[in-house]
This record gives sequence, structure tokens and C-alpha cells, in this order.
Amino acid sequence: MIGRIADNTEQSAGAIHEQVGMNQIGRLAIGTAQFGLDYGISNTVGKIPAGLAQLILRNASAAGITMADTAAAYGDAELVLAAMGRDLPRCHVTTKTISASRGTAAVLERARQSSDRFAEWESCALLVHSPGDLEGHEGEALWRSLLQMHERGCFSKIGISAYASDDPVGLARRFRPHIVQIPVSILDQRLVRDGVLAALKSLDVEIHVRSVFLQGAVFLEPTRLPAVLSQARQTLAEFHEKLNHYRLTPLQAAMVFPLSVPEIDRVVVGMTSPQELAQVLSVVNAPMPELPWQEFAIKDELLLDPRAWRQV
Repeated sequence: MIGRIADNTEQSAGAIHEQVGMNQIGRLAIGTAQFGLDYGISNTVGKIPAGLAQLILRNASAAGITMADTAAAYGDAELVLAAMGRDLPRCHVTTKTISASRGTAAVLERARQSSDRFAEWESCALLVHSPGDLEGHEGEALWRSLLQMHERGCFSKIGISAYASDDPVGLARRFRPHIVQIPVSILDQRLVRDGVLAALKSLDVEIHVRSVFLQGAVFLEPTRLPAVLSQARQTLAEFHEKLNHYRLTPLQAAMVFPLSVPEIDRVVVGMTSPQELAQVLSVVNAPMPELPWQEFAIKDELLLDPRAWRQV
């Protein structure tokens, strides 16, 4: 999914910040969608076997990564993670609710199941998977029930998983979540540029970012984009031209940008093999370039919203 890192270790243009690699590694979280689903536009291996997923988790823990991110909707990913509880001391997990379309009682019952599954982990946080589930009277009642589960010790923190179009700051002001998870990437810098991250941090919200690889789109050559994204090929080609100009690999740009944003507490990274994990760690451990990252941002709303890819 990630692809190989170029062997060229020559420094990129711009000043180099000497940063302690372990401090940056501690900001990573392992994304686990591929542990339970055939997920990702550049994923050529599909859902990965449980044994391989567990090897990734063990290697990540040994390297200093202390968090995994999952969801009830990620197939059997929760079960794969839950089986690792005793093998991953001091590790934390963040999971997400099922859809409220199944009823509040079902959401709460499934949340209790998640809490029980992760009883042996250091802590388990729970995010509402869709802000739409919090609309109206039923949404308010659901949120109160989730907060009560937090107060009873079922979950260490309660939060919301949102998109840029969901008004994350408005959600944070209304519900006061402990965590907000949102998409941020080298290509999608809207929430950084618009001051959303700074506003969330001013509300004392823990910020987790996902889609840093945009489901792997940052690694694809423009000609390999699927037909539904053909209109974005020129945009992606221009992105690769900028990478070449600054002598960066896609992985370097994809990892260094979110780690350069001080408001971000956790960067969720998906992978399909221990080799891809090693590539990520090698980038994060290296000195980090300071570059005009805003030059890499794009405005193609279709490419920036994977929810729309199946609808075109």
C-alpha cells in the first residue's frame, strides 16, 4: 500500500529540524481498517491475515507506538486487536460506535461489547462514528448515555469522528468531547489552514487525524487512479512534480506534514505489512524537513472525500 521509500538519503531543500524520533513515534496510532476489511484505494493485498496483523502490532509496540485505532464497522478488526491485549502492555485503543440507524439501545449494547473486548488494554476510548448520529433529541440522549459509560469507567474518553464538512468546532463546542478525529493530509490541509485545529485545541480537545495517506491515493501514479477519479489525474501529477522538486518521497511528505502540525496529538497510519511499518518508522525517525507545506495542498473536493468515490 505504501510503496518503497527511495534509497536516496540526500537532505531535502529547507532547514532540517533535529527532532527526537521516539517523541514523534509516540504520536502515531496504528490504523486497523485493513485488519478487518479490504480497504484502501492502493491496497493490493486486501484484508490482511490475523497473524500478520498481530505481528504488525507487536513490532509497532516494540518501536514505541502505544495506540491502535479501530471501529465496530471494520469487520473483525476489534477481535484481532482484543486477542492482543496481554501482548501489548501499556497500549491504548480507540474504537467507534455502530450507526445510530440501528437504534440507541443497539449502539449502547455494541459499545459495551467493545468495552468488554478491550478490558485487558491499558485504556479504551470510544468515538461516535458519524456526527449525524448526534442530531436531534435521540442524539442528545445517546451522547448522555455514552458520557455515563465513561463515568462508570467503561471508556477512558468519549469523542467524535468527523469530516471537514461536519463543522468539527461546532461539534466540540456543543458536546465537549475529549477527542475529535478528523481527516488531515499533505493534500487535504483545509482544517489546518482554516484554523479548525487551533480552535479545537483552544477547547482542550485531543486531536487525532486520519486519512493521512488519503486511502493510499498519495502513493499512486496519476495514471493508476481509478476511472471515477480520472478528473484528478492532473492534480495528482502536479503533486508528484512538487515532490520531485523538493526531493521527497510520497511517504516522507505524507508523514512529515501532519507531524509538523503542533496541534495534532495522534496521527493514525494504516499499513498492510511489517515492511510498511518499518518504512514509516524510518521516515519518522529521520530529521524532519521544514518546507512550504501549503504548496502541496489541493482543492479537488472529489479526490479529498473518499465517501464520494463510489458515487461518481
